[in-house]
Amino acid sequence: MLASCSGGGPVGSASARASSSAQAPSSSLITPSLPPCDAVQNRIVTPVGDNTTAQGVLGPLYVRPYQFALGRPTKVGLVLANMASPVGPFTMSGERCSDHHPLYFAYRDGDLPPATTAQPQPVSVAQLESWGRTVETLPASVSGQGGYTGYMLFTSPGAWLVQLASGTQVLGQLVIDVRT
Repeated sequence: MLASCSGGGPVGSASARASSSAQAPSSSLITPSLPPCDAVQNRIVTPVGDNTTAQGVLGPLYVRPYQFALGRPTKVGLVLANMASPVGPFTMSGERCSDHHPLYFAYRDGDLPPATTAQPQPVSVAQLESWGRTVETLPASVSGQGGYTGYMLFTSPGAWLVQLASGTQVLGQLVIDVRT
């Protein structure tokens, strides 16, 4: 079973390139800096079409993105590779490889307005980004919990770097090639 993260405002602090002035992060946690995208060997491509799937690895998590649509949140499941033992908490941060524009995450109950994914019209980049955080804190898992359900708010096609950390220790990095 996948769990949604719930809780209050943003936790952690973004890297110098991925900070959000709209949502002040806490200074108690430090998120490690992101590496150049071309240094990351771990890569996947988002599914294109109804019958395709993709899966990548991000530290102790399998990453399963759904199909991307411009102006809409992209559902991305994070499944624990080993459900037998508790892990976390984690911080997740990311950016677009071409220009270091921050990636926004929405993995908490109430992040997205009701029926967001069923809206007939795409929303603006500003609207999409207002729904998430540049640093997402995923709580510690409990034994038997399958992972986390939420959204990565990709604002354009292209390569996006995602990094998972525990404190200052980087657990994994993944480049997601977002395609339409």
